[in-house]
Amino acid sequence: MAEMFSLYLDHPVEPHDVALIEILQKVVRLKQTRGLHMDSWIDIAGYAAIGAETASESHEVRQSLELVKERVCAELGVEPLPEARGAKQKAG
Repeated sequence: MAEMFSLYLDHPVEPHDVALIEILQKVVRLKQTRGLHMDSWIDIAGYAAIGAETASESHEVRQSLELVKERVCAELGVEPLPEARGAKQKAG
């Protein structure tokens, strides 16, 4: 979903962003049903868990890639290139 949203919106969307969008949809349903749609409460808990897990993974992957880039550039004696548009999404 994050890849499809990224393509459609023409900017990077992370997996945890998708979880937030899904949570917002469930909140709207709860508002419309005065909090009585019980499945929405369960879904929100699930999306929150997925969001937390994917946010943590995305952050860790970006940190690891940044360290590798810094080490390679230092070894080659060159300055790292600025991040290209969309590179964050492709790396995540």
